[in-house]
Amino acid sequence: MNRSSILSSLLVLFGVAVLISITVLLGFITNWRGADRSVLPDLKRSLLQVGALPGCTPLSVKEFQKNNFAFVEQKYAGRFDWITIQTHYDTELGRLGWKAQRTLDIREWGASYGGKTRLYCKPPYAAELHYVGTSPSDWQFSLSTEWEEGGAKPCLPR
Repeated sequence: MNRSSILSSLLVLFGVAVLISITVLLGFITNWRGADRSVLPDLKRSLLQVGALPGCTPLSVKEFQKNNFAFVEQKYAGRFDWITIQTHYDTELGRLGWKAQRTLDIREWGASYGGKTRLYCKPPYAAELHYVGTSPSDWQFSLSTEWEEGGAKPCLPR
């Protein structure tokens, strides 16, 4: 190999090393910025403030956070119709300053089991009440709170 081809190879290796370093640094900055504002404790607190429907059985709690999104969900078992569940949580969430946005019908693999999702907003957070309808499940409904950088989707103008 001559001197110019060695120099070219070194320059290419240096360029690749610089690009890798920049990529790693940008990934670190993005993760650090999201982790800097851990909203999970606040989301959990918001969820726990909501009184559960009397007679239901609390099941699992799921929580998740990454750079720009956080989510906490409580599942419940019981034997209630959608109107009873919706009325209770409209009242409870309204008492805490949440505003109902809209209700969506849920389909599973094209089939309708009467499932519903009701979306609520209390910036910077959103909440979702999910009802499985008659779909076979070990839980009947769930309530979740979420945060998304730039605004939770249910709270953004359509």
